[in-house]
Amino acid sequence: EPVPLIVWFEGRRIDDLETVDRMLREVETVRPRRALVVVEDLDLWSDRQSNSRHHLRLWERFTAVISRPDVTLVATCTRDPVGVSRLGERFDHVLVMRGEGPVIPGRCRVDKTLGSTPIGATMQWVLAPEPPTFEVRRPRRLPLVVNDAGDQAFAVRATDLEPIVLHHDVPTVFLMIGPRGSGRTTALRRWTEVWTACHSDGVVHRIGSVDDWHAAVNDTSATGLLVIDDAPSLWSRLTTHDVNDALTRGHHLVAAVTPAVLRARPEHPLHDLRRRRTGLILGSSAHDDVELFGVFDLDLSFVESAPGRGWFVDRGEAVDLVQVVLPSGGAS
Repeated sequence: EPVPLIVWFEGRRIDDLETVDRMLREVETVRPRRALVVVEDLDLWSDRQSNSRHHLRLWERFTAVISRPDVTLVATCTRDPVGVSRLGERFDHVLVMRGEGPVIPGRCRVDKTLGSTPIGATMQWVLAPEPPTFEVRRPRRLPLVVNDAGDQAFAVRATDLEPIVLHHDVPTVFLMIGPRGSGRTTALRRWTEVWTACHSDGVVHRIGSVDDWHAAVNDTSATGLLVIDDAPSLWSRLTTHDVNDALTRGHHLVAAVTPAVLRARPEHPLHDLRRRRTGLILGSSAHDDVELFGVFDLDLSFVESAPGRGWFVDRGEAVDLVQVVLPSGGAS
């Protein structure tokens, strides 16, 4: 029989939602292998479980996991588990590490049957002469900084921590939507690097004015990438026809824009491209504005928000929450 999986939850880390989510996922996917789940300070878990939608969802998954016949739960708490955690009926054995007289480490009273040991009996734990060894695995988190994942890797996925590698499947139009400080410019620079790695004969045009735009669009000597970082004065003078004309000539386009601009200007030329529903939506917009890409039902994420982190959307499908790989020159 395979060695059981041992998952150890430290009570003080219950607010580390991403770590708890990943550890639960380990147990949820372990079948048919047996698992031992150890929880320190179960009180903290039960106290937090109704504080937020995230904690409630994790608590539901936790109770589902420990209800499985192939999972054994061992827990510590400082109060009565029946009244505090509402899991008292799930414990076959309860040992109280206190009693009359002086406190002696390892001495306990049986409060619920333990084999043939009667209730109320006093026991003393004895350390094994050769304690068994087991591997403790700490779940990997989605890193805040990804310096290198390959020339054609744009971002790292939160689900499996694997890079999103574009190869030659780079979309012709890609939008970075997010508020200021969400990492739009950094993501734009990384996209430019990936595009260059995938189009060795391509030309990058950084557009800051109408003159830049027309010079780039009229350059048909090679496939061009038109890179636009906000540039409100440019968009006030371009039309949807201008953008479609550039794409018809074989150019690609990547642009960064705030959701406030798109919502305030229904005639904005980027709306037509936004309806292609492909891009990256960053920061608070990952939850508040994701419908701009036609996504209305996102999975609850337990990954904390950070610059350069958001949902990668491909043709209206939310692929995954990702962390953008830093461009070669670092963040900006």
